[in-house]
Amino acid sequence: MSETGERLALYRELDEVPDEEGLERFRSKLVDRFGAVPPQVLDLFEAIRLRWVGQRMGFEKLVVRDGKMIGTFIADQQHPFFQSEAFTWVLEALKDQPRRYRMYEKAGTLRLSVQDVKNVQQARKALAGMARVAVG
Repeated sequence: MSETGERLALYRELDEVPDEEGLERFRSKLVDRFGAVPPQVLDLFEAIRLRWVGQRMGFEKLVVRDGKMIGTFIADQQHPFFQSEAFTWVLEALKDQPRRYRMYEKAGTLRLSVQDVKNVQQARKALAGMARVAVG
């Protein structure tokens, strides 16, 4: 998969995968074309899964670095999300684990910082735990 154009096309296609079933079809397609899927591609799959959970939790952006995850919530603070069950779960996590979770505002947007997150898998588990959903 060294051809840059082909690689970009595959990244775009991966970016459009809507769910786990689609991700499995994409993985099968890669195996058929290129053989075993390398660990770096599996890491990309985890990042896609993290994005899905993050979107369900009201995040427009998630960043994992320096041992923590920072999520930027939907910019419109009047959005119905902020009255939803998912946002209630976030507030409960803040209350239950104040040393791990911290909410703050920066540049006019609400953000959530989660400590002790070293990689995408840990980030997904942290969000899924808040959302009370299972992760694979």
